Amino acid sequence: MGFVALSIPDFLLLYLNFRNIVESIVVMVSTGFRLIGGIRFIYANDYNIFVAVPVGFIALAGMVAEIGVLVLSFIAQEFSSRDATKPFSVDMVKTTMRLT
Repeated sequence: MGFVALSIPDFLLLYLNFRNIVESIVVMVSTGFRLIGGIRFIYANDYNIFVAVPVGFIALAGMVAEIGVLVLSFIAQEFSSRDATKPFSVDMVKTTMRLT
């Protein structure tokens, strides 16, 4: 219950940034995967949970949210800049990723 209550301000900030509920939910779901993966890693390696572990989770949540915002912003920019009449192709991906 506490995680949900602490996630509400994060969701509101994401919504104010994107003005889109779906993109905000995508970032919040990735944050949930971060929590699950981190807990599995701690128990798989039999680590003791001290004060540093929750602090690390807080820092990791910030990094996941930041990377999610950057990726979604990049995707939105690429979709807005491409010609809608041309279908996706390997050459378009190479040009976008500067592999040519």
